[in-house]
Amino acid sequence: TYQFALAGTCIELGRVYSTASHWEESDQALREALELCERLVRDHSDNVEYRIQLATVTHNRGELGMSRGQPQEALDQFASATQILQAQVESPEPPAWSCMLVRNSWFGQARALCQLRRNDEAMQAWQHAVDMDSRCGQNSNRDLLFVWRSELLARGNDLAGATTVVDELS
Repeated sequence: TYQFALAGTCIELGRVYSTASHWEESDQALREALELCERLVRDHSDNVEYRIQLATVTHNRGELGMSRGQPQEALDQFASATQILQAQVESPEPPAWSCMLVRNSWFGQARALCQLRRNDEAMQAWQHAVDMDSRCGQNSNRDLLFVWRSELLARGNDLAGATTVVDELS
């Protein structure tokens, strides 16, 4: 539909603005996309593509929060993106894009929690990301997730654990 395409354009525009560090413009584009996506999901609650797009814009708002140094705002957005797709990823054969987006949103939560110095919760979110990554098939980011785990362990002063994780990757 036209609204779906327009929302996709707004999402991409928000990403481009964010990459160029134009935070306000990015926020405005993502808010427009969010309004369109929420309306589409409300009017067509059974459409998986609309839910994925809503989760995508929500996840991107989390990334924007991280870029702006607002980890609590980012955490809220990442958690929301995860919730939007929870039913899809629990199905026997979830869409691959849903798995990747939920994995990335759990990973985003881990990063935000780490910035908030909530390391135990960050480690739990990281574990959810790893669990979801195992369902992503060829789109796995296992090594990157383990590099981040070593950083989380190091921040929590578990240097031996961080070293062990790095050694396992080599």
